Amino acid sequence: GEFAWHTTLYPDCDTYKLRVSTMDSNSMEGFAVSDAFKVFNNNIPEVAFTYPTEGVILEGSEVKLTWTASDEETASTGLKTTIEYRLGEESWNTIDGAYDIANTGEFLWDTTDLEDGEYSLRITVKDEHGGVVEAESFTFTVYNPDMPTVDLLAPRTGQTLRGKVDVKWDAYDADAGSVLLIDIEYKVGGSR
Repeated sequence: GEFAWHTTLYPDCDTYKLRVSTMDSNSMEGFAVSDAFKVFNNNIPEVAFTYPTEGVILEGSEVKLTWTASDEETASTGLKTTIEYRLGEESWNTIDGAYDIANTGEFLWDTTDLEDGEYSLRITVKDEHGGVVEAESFTFTVYNPDMPTVDLLAPRTGQTLRGKVDVKWDAYDADAGSVLLIDIEYKVGGSR
């Protein structure tokens, strides 16, 4: 015969035994008792991001990501954590230095090399018994302002100027669109 025994209804213990008995029509009983065995229903860890929050704008080399993680059978410091990011719906990428790290509840993330856009994070937490859980963050924006560039086109090096002179340049800043503040300075013999 067969019976589906749901061990999740019973506490974890090292000394369980099963007894299976049968009785015939003559009220004769037979039984068998198992050797001791362990019941362990590993509860998966719980995890949630606390920062970034929905809609926040992140920038810079030291963005502090924070989360809470806990587990009934493993101390929170014994949990292993992996943090990944993705732009829009692209594939997940592991953050440098954030693979299978100790669960400290925080990680400094350098976003300076990321393309500006809408991102989300995924955190994976593993306990010491193989229980794994994932959680995703809210969507947030990464925006790292670009430095403007300027090329001086005229006057050229070594040119002698007289009278009214046109000063020409090309300036660009991906963040500023068509509005840039231009400041022109000159220097006479070592002073500004």
